[in-house]
Formats: sequence, structure tokens, C-alpha cells
Amino acid sequence: TTSSTYTQTPRATKELSADVVASLYKDAYIEGNKNADITIFEYSDLECPFCIRHESDGTVKTVLAKYGDKVNHIFKNNRGVNHPGTEAKALATLCAGSVGGAEKYAAFYHAVFAQSSMQSVVEVSKLPEIAKSVGLDVTKWQSCVDKKETSARFTAETAEANTYGLSGTPWSLILNKKTGKYITIEGAYPAENFIAAVDTLMQ
Repeated sequence: TTSSTYTQTPRATKELSADVVASLYKDAYIEGNKNADITIFEYSDLECPFCIRHESDGTVKTVLAKYGDKVNHIFKNNRGVNHPGTEAKALATLCAGSVGGAEKYAAFYHAVFAQSSMQSVVEVSKLPEIAKSVGLDVTKWQSCVDKKETSARFTAETAEANTYGLSGTPWSLILNKKTGKYITIEGAYPAENFIAAVDTLMQ
């Protein structure tokens, strides 16, 4: 969890190779226009207080609303400082995607966040109720969870975040997939910081 926020400067623009760009999108659950040039990759922890605030502030929603089909969003799971329910919630979220696709994946993690606050997170025991509420096949979802079928993916997404030298949460990589240029933002910044990054990458 990021211990402070609103104090750091977004990191300078850097560039990725086409192969690395492709790897970031491989099997990803995309929210918004799949063909958008700009993607906000959010590496998050469903039990991280600042991740919960980042969600409740509606930061990403604000950015997506501003740019429409030009920007999309990919939520990825990062072990970060590993809160008590971090792994269980990450595996459950990834199972929601495995069973129900991108729409159910997004619905599930948004619902988990919605039932949490910076002071109190939703209990792991409530996750089956959330799975049911978003319309998942609960039997298939529970089987996936019980067998920890998404454990390798959780490890891979955490390792992906660490590749860029950041293990805290929330952490965002904003990428122009056509140019390979990206900017990282470490922390729960307001939408204005993301908008400034998107504008820079669109130039």
C-alpha cells in the first residue's frame, strides 16, 4: 500500500518494445473500447486502503468518461504488501474472469471495492455472495477458487508490476500501444494527473 499520496511526480515518459506491449495485453480483461490507443493498466490490491480510495474517488471512471473510445482500462492484481485477504480476493477476481469473461471480472472487483472502505474491507467469506450478485456461475467460480486455478496468473501479474520497479499499490502504467510510450503513476492520484499523462501520450 502506498503510504503517502498526492506528493509524488508521475514518472517520465519511457518506451516499450512491440513484444512487451503485446505481452501486457495478452489475455487481459479490458474495460472500454478494446481498440483504444491509450490504456490505463492499474496494478491494485483489493485490500489496500489507498486502492479502495482510488476506486471510490472514481478516478479511472472520470478519465474514461472524458476520452470515450480513445482510452480503456485494464485492472491487474498486485500482491503489494500482501494484506490478509489480498491473495484470496485476487484469486477470486481472476476466477470471475476465468468463468465469466471481462464483464464479470470487472463487475466482481468493482463490487468487492464497493463493499469496502479505507477503514474496513469486505470479509473474504462474503465473496461467494458477491459472485452470485454479479451473475456468475457460482459452482464453477467456487471450483476455480477452491483449486486456486488462477494462482499462477496472480503471481505473473505481480511479477509484471515488479518489472517496472514498483511493488506498491495502487500503481498505474498509462500506455500508448501504438507508440509504446508510457508514463507510470505511483499512488492514488486525482484524475487530473491521469488526464495530464493521457494528454502527453496522445501528442
